[in-house]
Amino acid sequence: MNKLKYLLLVALLPLCFGCEDFLDINKDPDSSTSSVPEQMLPVVVFYAAQQNYDHAEYGVYLSQCLTTGGRSQTGAYAYKSGWDFPSMNRHPQWRRHFFDLGANINELIKLAEAEQSLNYVLIARSIRLASTLITTDAFGEMPRSEMYQSVSPKYDSQEEIYEWMMTEADELIGLYDNPEWTQKETNKKIDVKQDRIFAGDLVKWKHYTQAIKARLLLRKLPNWDKTTASCDAIIAAVDAALSAGWEEPRYNYPGGSGEMNCPWGSTRPIINGWESRSNLLNEAIPSQYFMKDMLGLYDDKEAGFNDQKSVWKAEDPRLLAMMAMRTGPEGDGAKKYRYL
Repeated sequence: MNKLKYLLLVALLPLCFGCEDFLDINKDPDSSTSSVPEQMLPVVVFYAAQQNYDHAEYGVYLSQCLTTGGRSQTGAYAYKSGWDFPSMNRHPQWRRHFFDLGANINELIKLAEAEQSLNYVLIARSIRLASTLITTDAFGEMPRSEMYQSVSPKYDSQEEIYEWMMTEADELIGLYDNPEWTQKETNKKIDVKQDRIFAGDLVKWKHYTQAIKARLLLRKLPNWDKTTASCDAIIAAVDAALSAGWEEPRYNYPGGSGEMNCPWGSTRPIINGWESRSNLLNEAIPSQYFMKDMLGLYDDKEAGFNDQKSVWKAEDPRLLAMMAMRTGPEGDGAKKYRYL
Protein backbone atom coordinates (compact mmCIF):
# COMPACT_ATOMS: atom_id res chain seq x y z
CA MET A 1 0.00 0.00 0.00
CA ASN A 2 2.85 2.36 0.92
CA LYS A 3 4.58 1.59 -2.40
CA LEU A 4 1.39 2.55 -4.22
CA LYS A 5 1.32 5.94 -2.44
CA TYR A 6 4.93 6.66 -3.40
CA LEU A 7 4.30 5.71 -7.02
CA LEU A 8 1.31 8.09 -7.12
CA LEU A 9 3.35 10.97 -5.69
CA VAL A 10 6.15 10.41 -8.21
CA ALA A 11 3.59 10.41 -11.05
CA LEU A 12 2.26 13.79 -9.90
CA LEU A 13 5.68 15.47 -9.62
CA PRO A 14 5.99 16.43 -13.32
CA LEU A 15 2.58 18.10 -13.19
CA CYS A 16 3.57 20.17 -10.14
CA PHE A 17 6.82 21.33 -11.67
CA GLY A 18 4.95 22.57 -14.73
CA CYS A 19 2.14 24.29 -12.85
CA GLU A 20 3.47 27.84 -13.18
CA ASP A 21 3.86 27.63 -16.95
CA PHE A 22 0.65 25.65 -17.37
CA LEU A 23 -1.48 28.25 -15.62
CA ASP A 24 0.05 31.22 -17.44
CA ILE A 25 -2.45 33.02 -19.67
CA ASN A 26 -1.61 32.78 -23.33
CA LYS A 27 -1.36 36.23 -24.90
CA ASP A 28 -2.82 36.81 -28.35
CA PRO A 29 -0.22 38.87 -30.30
CA ASP A 30 -3.06 40.40 -32.33
CA SER A 31 -5.08 41.47 -29.26
CA SER A 32 -3.95 44.45 -27.19
CA THR A 33 -3.99 44.17 -23.39
CA SER A 34 -3.19 47.87 -22.88
CA SER A 35 -4.19 51.12 -24.52
CA VAL A 36 -2.97 54.62 -25.31
CA PRO A 37 -4.82 57.99 -25.36
CA GLU A 38 -5.01 57.91 -29.17
CA GLN A 39 -7.09 54.74 -28.96
CA MET A 40 -9.23 55.82 -26.01
CA LEU A 41 -10.34 59.27 -27.19
CA PRO A 42 -12.26 58.07 -30.30
CA VAL A 43 -14.32 55.77 -28.04
CA VAL A 44 -15.11 58.58 -25.59
CA VAL A 45 -16.02 61.07 -28.32
CA PHE A 46 -18.27 58.53 -30.04
CA TYR A 47 -20.19 57.71 -26.86
CA ALA A 48 -20.50 61.42 -26.04
CA ALA A 49 -22.39 61.84 -29.31
CA GLN A 50 -24.43 58.69 -28.69
CA GLN A 51 -25.36 59.88 -25.20
CA ASN A 52 -26.92 63.03 -26.64
CA TYR A 53 -29.02 60.87 -28.95
CA ASP A 54 -30.08 58.57 -26.10
CA HIS A 55 -31.37 61.43 -23.97
CA ALA A 56 -33.02 63.26 -26.87
CA GLU A 57 -34.71 60.12 -28.22
CA TYR A 58 -36.01 59.24 -24.76
CA GLY A 59 -37.00 62.80 -23.86
CA VAL A 60 -38.96 63.59 -27.00
CA TYR A 61 -41.34 60.69 -26.24
CA LEU A 62 -41.33 61.05 -22.45
CA SER A 63 -42.41 64.69 -22.88
CA GLN A 64 -45.04 63.45 -25.37
CA CYS A 65 -43.84 65.74 -28.12
CA LEU A 66 -43.93 62.64 -30.32
CA THR A 67 -45.77 59.34 -30.09
CA THR A 68 -46.09 56.33 -32.37
CA GLY A 69 -48.85 54.36 -34.00
CA GLY A 70 -49.69 50.88 -32.76
CA ARG A 71 -49.77 49.46 -29.27
CA SER A 72 -48.11 46.48 -27.61
CA GLN A 73 -48.10 45.24 -24.02
CA THR A 74 -44.41 44.30 -24.10
CA GLY A 75 -41.34 45.66 -25.80
CA ALA A 76 -38.29 47.86 -25.60
CA TYR A 77 -40.23 51.01 -26.45
CA ALA A 78 -42.55 52.26 -23.71
CA TYR A 79 -44.09 54.68 -26.21
CA LYS A 80 -45.52 51.65 -28.03
CA SER A 81 -46.40 49.80 -24.81
CA GLY A 82 -49.05 51.95 -23.21
CA TRP A 83 -46.42 54.39 -21.89
CA ASP A 84 -45.44 51.89 -19.21
CA PHE A 85 -41.87 53.06 -18.59
CA PRO A 86 -41.24 50.84 -15.49
CA SER A 87 -41.61 47.73 -17.66
CA MET A 88 -39.26 49.08 -20.32
CA ASN A 89 -36.09 46.99 -20.47
CA ARG A 90 -33.79 49.50 -22.15
CA HIS A 91 -32.82 52.74 -20.41
CA PRO A 92 -29.30 53.31 -21.79
CA GLN A 93 -28.67 56.78 -20.31
CA TRP A 94 -27.44 55.58 -16.90
CA ARG A 95 -25.13 52.95 -18.41
CA ARG A 96 -23.87 55.44 -20.97
CA HIS A 97 -22.65 57.87 -18.27
CA PHE A 98 -21.15 55.42 -15.79
CA PHE A 99 -19.88 52.66 -18.08
CA ASP A 100 -19.37 53.69 -21.72
CA LEU A 101 -18.22 57.20 -20.84
CA GLY A 102 -17.23 57.28 -17.18
CA ALA A 103 -15.03 54.19 -17.04
CA ASN A 104 -13.32 55.02 -20.35
CA ILE A 105 -12.81 58.67 -19.39
CA ASN A 106 -11.12 57.62 -16.14
CA GLU A 107 -8.75 55.38 -18.06
CA LEU A 108 -8.11 58.03 -20.73
CA ILE A 109 -7.22 60.67 -18.13
CA LYS A 110 -4.90 58.23 -16.33
CA LEU A 111 -3.07 57.33 -19.55
CA ALA A 112 -2.84 60.94 -20.76
CA GLU A 113 -1.51 62.20 -17.43
CA ALA A 114 1.14 59.47 -17.44
CA GLU A 115 2.28 60.68 -20.87
CA GLN A 116 1.82 64.35 -19.93
CA SER A 117 -0.48 64.81 -22.92
CA LEU A 118 -2.72 67.34 -21.21
CA ASN A 119 -4.78 68.24 -24.28
CA TYR A 120 -6.37 64.78 -24.00
CA VAL A 121 -7.11 65.44 -20.33
CA LEU A 122 -8.90 68.71 -21.12
CA ILE A 123 -11.17 67.16 -23.74
CA ALA A 124 -11.94 64.16 -21.52
CA ARG A 125 -12.87 66.37 -18.57
CA SER A 126 -15.12 68.58 -20.74
CA ILE A 127 -16.98 65.51 -21.99
CA ARG A 128 -17.28 64.19 -18.43
CA LEU A 129 -18.71 67.53 -17.29
CA ALA A 130 -21.32 67.52 -20.08
CA SER A 131 -22.21 63.90 -19.36
CA THR A 132 -22.67 64.62 -15.66
CA LEU A 133 -24.98 67.55 -16.43
CA ILE A 134 -27.15 65.56 -18.83
CA THR A 135 -27.37 62.58 -16.47
CA THR A 136 -28.19 64.43 -13.26
CA ASP A 137 -30.83 66.48 -15.08
CA ALA A 138 -32.48 63.21 -16.06
CA PHE A 139 -32.06 61.25 -12.83
CA GLY A 140 -31.48 63.76 -10.02
CA GLU A 141 -29.20 62.51 -7.26
CA MET A 142 -26.59 59.97 -8.32
CA PRO A 143 -23.09 58.74 -7.40
CA ARG A 144 -20.33 61.21 -8.17
CA SER A 145 -17.83 61.83 -5.36
CA GLU A 146 -17.41 58.11 -4.55
CA MET A 147 -18.21 56.46 -7.88
CA TYR A 148 -15.89 53.60 -8.90
CA GLN A 149 -14.62 53.40 -5.32
CA SER A 150 -16.96 50.58 -4.33
CA VAL A 151 -19.86 48.52 -5.64
CA SER A 152 -22.28 50.64 -3.62
CA PRO A 153 -21.07 54.26 -3.67
CA LYS A 154 -23.08 56.94 -1.90
CA TYR A 155 -25.50 59.05 -3.92
CA ASP A 156 -24.63 62.76 -4.01
CA SER A 157 -27.51 65.23 -3.88
CA GLN A 158 -28.20 67.20 -7.03
CA GLU A 159 -27.17 70.38 -5.17
CA GLU A 160 -23.77 68.82 -4.44
CA ILE A 161 -23.40 67.69 -8.04
CA TYR A 162 -24.23 71.17 -9.37
CA GLU A 163 -21.72 72.73 -6.98
CA TRP A 164 -19.03 70.37 -8.30
CA MET A 165 -19.99 71.07 -11.93
CA MET A 166 -19.73 74.84 -11.47
CA THR A 167 -16.29 74.47 -9.90
CA GLU A 168 -15.17 72.06 -12.62
CA ALA A 169 -16.43 74.35 -15.42
CA ASP A 170 -14.56 77.38 -14.06
CA GLU A 171 -11.38 75.35 -13.53
CA LEU A 172 -11.52 73.90 -17.04
CA ILE A 173 -12.07 77.30 -18.68
CA GLY A 174 -9.02 78.57 -16.79
CA LEU A 175 -6.94 75.58 -17.94
CA TYR A 176 -7.95 76.14 -21.57
CA ASP A 177 -6.41 79.62 -21.20
CA ASN A 178 -3.23 78.19 -19.68
CA PRO A 179 -0.46 77.63 -22.27
CA GLU A 180 1.26 75.22 -19.86
CA TRP A 181 -1.68 72.92 -20.61
CA THR A 182 -2.68 73.79 -24.17
CA GLN A 183 0.84 74.22 -25.60
CA LYS A 184 2.74 71.69 -23.53
CA GLU A 185 5.58 70.14 -25.55
CA THR A 186 4.54 66.63 -24.56
CA ASN A 187 0.99 67.09 -25.88
CA LYS A 188 0.32 64.58 -28.65
CA LYS A 189 -1.31 65.86 -31.81
CA ILE A 190 -5.05 65.14 -32.03
CA ASP A 191 -6.68 64.98 -35.45
CA VAL A 192 -10.10 63.98 -36.78
CA LYS A 193 -9.23 60.29 -36.39
CA GLN A 194 -9.22 60.73 -32.60
CA ASP A 195 -11.73 63.58 -32.32
CA ARG A 196 -14.55 63.54 -34.85
CA ILE A 197 -16.13 66.65 -33.31
CA PHE A 198 -13.42 69.36 -33.25
CA ALA A 199 -10.32 67.49 -34.52
CA GLY A 200 -8.43 68.39 -31.35
CA ASP A 201 -9.00 72.16 -31.64
CA LEU A 202 -8.79 73.27 -27.99
CA VAL A 203 -10.22 76.73 -28.77
CA LYS A 204 -13.45 75.07 -29.93
CA TRP A 205 -13.46 72.74 -26.93
CA LYS A 206 -13.03 75.78 -24.68
CA HIS A 207 -16.09 77.46 -26.26
CA TYR A 208 -18.02 74.22 -25.81
CA THR A 209 -17.08 74.18 -22.13
CA GLN A 210 -18.20 77.79 -21.80
CA ALA A 211 -21.52 76.75 -23.35
CA ILE A 212 -21.84 74.02 -20.71
CA LYS A 213 -21.28 76.67 -18.05
CA ALA A 214 -24.02 78.81 -19.59
CA ARG A 215 -26.36 75.83 -19.51
CA LEU A 216 -25.49 75.24 -15.86
CA LEU A 217 -26.30 78.85 -15.02
CA LEU A 218 -29.57 78.67 -16.95
CA ARG A 219 -30.71 75.92 -14.61
CA LYS A 220 -30.97 78.56 -11.86
CA LEU A 221 -33.99 80.03 -13.62
CA PRO A 222 -36.82 80.49 -12.87
CA ASN A 223 -37.04 79.07 -9.34
CA TRP A 224 -33.51 79.12 -7.98
CA ASP A 225 -31.87 82.50 -8.55
CA LYS A 226 -33.62 85.21 -10.55
CA THR A 227 -31.34 88.06 -9.47
CA THR A 228 -29.89 90.55 -11.92
CA ALA A 229 -26.40 89.28 -11.15
CA SER A 230 -27.42 85.72 -12.06
CA CYS A 231 -28.96 86.85 -15.36
CA ASP A 232 -25.85 88.90 -16.18
CA ALA A 233 -23.68 85.85 -15.50
CA ILE A 234 -25.76 83.80 -17.94
CA ILE A 235 -25.43 86.45 -20.65
CA ALA A 236 -21.68 86.72 -20.06
CA ALA A 237 -21.26 82.96 -20.32
CA VAL A 238 -23.24 82.84 -23.56
CA ASP A 239 -21.28 85.76 -25.04
CA ALA A 240 -18.01 84.02 -24.14
CA ALA A 241 -19.15 80.76 -25.75
CA LEU A 242 -20.30 82.47 -28.95
CA SER A 243 -17.16 84.57 -29.39
CA ALA A 244 -14.86 84.12 -32.38
CA GLY A 245 -14.15 80.45 -32.99
CA TRP A 246 -17.51 79.00 -31.94
CA GLU A 247 -18.58 75.92 -33.87
CA GLU A 248 -21.54 73.64 -33.27
CA PRO A 249 -20.32 70.41 -31.61
CA ARG A 250 -21.49 67.99 -34.30
CA TYR A 251 -20.06 64.49 -34.53
CA ASN A 252 -18.80 63.77 -38.04
CA TYR A 253 -20.28 60.40 -39.02
CA PRO A 254 -18.29 58.99 -41.98
CA GLY A 255 -21.19 56.98 -43.42
CA GLY A 256 -21.14 53.33 -44.37
CA SER A 257 -22.70 50.52 -42.38
CA GLY A 258 -24.16 50.34 -38.90
CA GLU A 259 -22.63 52.67 -36.32
CA MET A 260 -20.90 54.75 -38.97
CA ASN A 261 -24.24 56.50 -39.52
CA CYS A 262 -26.04 59.08 -37.41
CA PRO A 263 -28.62 57.36 -35.17
CA TRP A 264 -31.19 60.00 -36.21
CA GLY A 265 -30.76 59.09 -39.89
CA SER A 266 -32.78 56.78 -42.09
CA THR A 267 -30.48 53.81 -41.45
CA ARG A 268 -31.47 53.96 -37.74
CA PRO A 269 -28.46 52.06 -36.35
CA ILE A 270 -28.74 50.39 -32.95
CA ILE A 271 -25.54 50.94 -30.99
CA ASN A 272 -24.17 47.82 -29.24
CA GLY A 273 -27.37 45.87 -29.80
CA TRP A 274 -29.49 45.38 -26.68
CA GLU A 275 -28.32 48.48 -24.80
CA SER A 276 -29.65 51.02 -27.29
CA ARG A 277 -32.71 51.86 -29.37
CA SER A 278 -33.18 52.89 -32.98
CA ASN A 279 -35.19 56.01 -33.69
CA LEU A 280 -38.86 55.59 -34.63
CA LEU A 281 -39.09 58.70 -36.79
CA ASN A 282 -40.36 56.58 -39.69
CA GLU A 283 -43.57 56.02 -37.70
CA ALA A 284 -43.57 58.93 -35.25
CA ILE A 285 -46.63 61.15 -34.87
CA PRO A 286 -46.16 64.72 -33.60
CA SER A 287 -48.53 65.91 -30.92
CA GLN A 288 -50.58 69.08 -30.88
CA TYR A 289 -48.48 70.22 -27.93
CA PHE A 290 -45.30 69.87 -29.97
CA MET A 291 -46.65 71.46 -33.15
CA LYS A 292 -48.67 74.33 -31.74
CA ASP A 293 -47.37 75.06 -28.24
CA MET A 294 -43.70 74.36 -28.89
CA LEU A 295 -43.21 75.29 -32.55
CA GLY A 296 -46.00 77.84 -32.77
CA LEU A 297 -47.82 76.37 -35.76
CA TYR A 298 -50.44 78.72 -37.15
CA ASP A 299 -54.03 77.51 -37.37
CA ASP A 300 -55.23 76.87 -40.93
CA LYS A 301 -57.79 79.67 -40.66
CA GLU A 302 -55.33 82.14 -39.17
CA ALA A 303 -54.30 85.02 -41.39
CA GLY A 304 -50.94 84.46 -42.99
CA PHE A 305 -50.86 80.68 -42.83
CA ASN A 306 -52.02 80.14 -46.41
CA ASP A 307 -50.63 83.42 -47.68
CA GLN A 308 -48.61 82.61 -50.79
CA LYS A 309 -46.15 85.37 -49.94
CA SER A 310 -45.61 84.04 -46.46
CA VAL A 311 -42.50 81.86 -46.01
CA TRP A 312 -42.91 80.86 -42.38
CA LYS A 313 -45.71 78.56 -41.31
CA ALA A 314 -44.80 78.73 -37.64
CA GLU A 315 -43.17 80.96 -35.10
CA ASP A 316 -40.23 78.56 -34.84
CA PRO A 317 -38.33 78.24 -38.16
CA ARG A 318 -37.12 74.76 -37.20
CA LEU A 319 -40.53 73.42 -38.22
CA LEU A 320 -39.59 73.74 -41.90
CA ALA A 321 -36.37 71.81 -41.31
CA MET A 322 -37.93 69.11 -39.17
CA MET A 323 -41.32 68.48 -40.76
CA ALA A 324 -42.84 68.16 -44.22
CA MET A 325 -46.33 69.23 -45.29
CA ARG A 326 -48.41 66.19 -46.24
CA THR A 327 -51.54 65.65 -48.28
CA GLY A 328 -54.54 64.83 -46.13
CA PRO A 329 -56.86 61.83 -46.28
CA GLU A 330 -59.86 61.49 -48.60
CA GLY A 331 -62.06 64.52 -48.28
CA ASP A 332 -59.18 66.77 -47.25
CA GLY A 333 -56.60 66.73 -50.00
CA ALA A 334 -54.88 69.95 -48.97
CA LYS A 335 -51.21 69.86 -47.99
CA LYS A 336 -50.80 70.75 -44.32
CA TYR A 337 -48.58 70.16 -41.34
CA ARG A 338 -50.41 67.32 -39.65
CA TYR A 339 -50.29 66.15 -36.07
CA LEU A 340 -52.10 63.89 -33.65
